[in-house]
Amino acid sequence: MWALALRLGKGLFASKGGRVVLVLLVLGAAIGWHFYRVHSLQGRIRSQQADISQLRTQRDQYRAAADSLREQLAQNDAATRRLQKRLAATRATTTEQLRQIEQSPAADDAPVAPVLSHALADLRAAK
Repeated sequence: MWALALRLGKGLFASKGGRVVLVLLVLGAAIGWHFYRVHSLQGRIRSQQADISQLRTQRDQYRAAADSLREQLAQNDAATRRLQKRLAATRATTTEQLRQIEQSPAADDAPVAPVLSHALADLRAAK
């Protein structure tokens, strides 16, 4: 840019007034370029600030979702523990009932309905 200004300065702006005009043109171009860059950078800053705001909003939404999922997981873990305790108690009761059936004296045997007979056989098999 300066080389072009110097080349022009030799011909058109050889006089003192012409040099002043040349300096003013160069200065005006520099100031114009500076304001253009400032405006361009300000636009980029605004755009990036908007992106940051959007990303923060998304981050907050993801954190809220994660907190909700952690709470649900804790509730599910507690429900699982309760069900496991019930299952253990049921298993203990069933095992005790099967033990009583198996240890009962032969005199206690009598004909039973086929449905009950099948149910008892299934309970023995499940053991």
